[in-house]
Amino acid sequence: MQSFASLLFKPIANLLNISFMKKILYILSVILIASSCKNIEKMVEQGKYDEAIEYAAKKLHGEKDKKTKYVEALETAYHKVTDQDMDRIKFLAASGYANKYDRMYDLFLKIDRRQNSIKPFLPLISEDGYAAHFKFVRTHEKLNEMAELAAEEHYLSALEALADYDKYEDKNMARNAFQYLENIDRYRSNYKDSKDLKRESRIKGTTHVAVSVMTGSFVYAGDISRYVLKSFDIDRLNSFWTVYDDAENFDSAADYHVILRVEDIILGTERERVDRFHEKAIIEIGRENWVGEDGRVKVDSLGNILTMPIHKEVFATVTDVKREKSAQMYSEIIIKDERRNHIKRSIPITVDELFNDYMCTFTGDKRALPANSVKRLDTHLAPFPHDIEMIENMSYRLRDAAYSKIEYEMRSIIRT
Repeated sequence: MQSFASLLFKPIANLLNISFMKKILYILSVILIASSCKNIEKMVEQGKYDEAIEYAAKKLHGEKDKKTKYVEALETAYHKVTDQDMDRIKFLAASGYANKYDRMYDLFLKIDRRQNSIKPFLPLISEDGYAAHFKFVRTHEKLNEMAELAAEEHYLSALEALADYDKYEDKNMARNAFQYLENIDRYRSNYKDSKDLKRESRIKGTTHVAVSVMTGSFVYAGDISRYVLKSFDIDRLNSFWTVYDDAENFDSAADYHVILRVEDIILGTERERVDRFHEKAIIEIGRENWVGEDGRVKVDSLGNILTMPIHKEVFATVTDVKREKSAQMYSEIIIKDERRNHIKRSIPITVDELFNDYMCTFTGDKRALPANSVKRLDTHLAPFPHDIEMIENMSYRLRDAAYSKIEYEMRSIIRT
């Protein structure tokens, strides 16, 4: 039995524990909130100037009484990051780096966006009367100047690349020229004759690939595969710099010639295997009274009549029929460099067609069958596919496989 003192002080102790826990939770929440708050001065100290500007702007937005620490931090961060960007611009201007005007344009654009984010706050005066001062860069003029210089730099690079194409007949040079001319569009929409040069670069940089489908004279087999492969969707292979077409449509020599050739078609024989085996089992077909040696029916201690099972041996014959038929189509993709008149690639492709089906039936008593035989019972047996059907299926699979093979190999060749 508990004492009076323990009964008295237990509720008081519980209250003290609850109060203590509440204090702990409050302290922890204050610590978490304090640790999650960003320190604007530390951002500036660590050189995270744009982050500090964005954070200060968020704190100052819509505030009538603007805190001095955010005003001062915004001012300091702005001048430091602007000086940093202007030093980088001066360095690039004195350098011989390629595409330096692109980089200078991006830096002036960055300064311009930063200044535009600050302008809505001007004049910026804190609640303590501190007035921030910002020295803005005349970015509009500088952006126009850099745009003109960058456009001219890309234009001259394009002319140089096209001259190299004419000299070496290297399509990559024409493609480089096209990219230079594309870069101009960022700065000037109609710069000199850049549109005409872009069309010229596209024509010179495009690789033309002729495609032929060839099949052997395999009686009807060749006719079927030829019919399917003639539906080869050549346009599906087209990309920006590579154009495919039927070889018969080329008036002059293409850059490459892709030949999809069926070398041989082998049709397997139809095979049917029949297996028969016998099953037997002893099953219970009923129960009968248990009669003792004395001829009397036996009973249990409660007087209930005891019975014993009646068994019977049953038989069944199981017939398994298995059908198989296979076929193979041996083909090859040949890629020829027409300009240099030599074979670049020779890729074999083998397509298989396999048919198999089975039937399992029985005669006799089904109760004689083991569980695995019951599961396999199937009275449907598909007929052997016709040779024409198998050839057609293989031709379609060959066609689909050829798409990815040709695309992969040509992409590899053109890159090299």
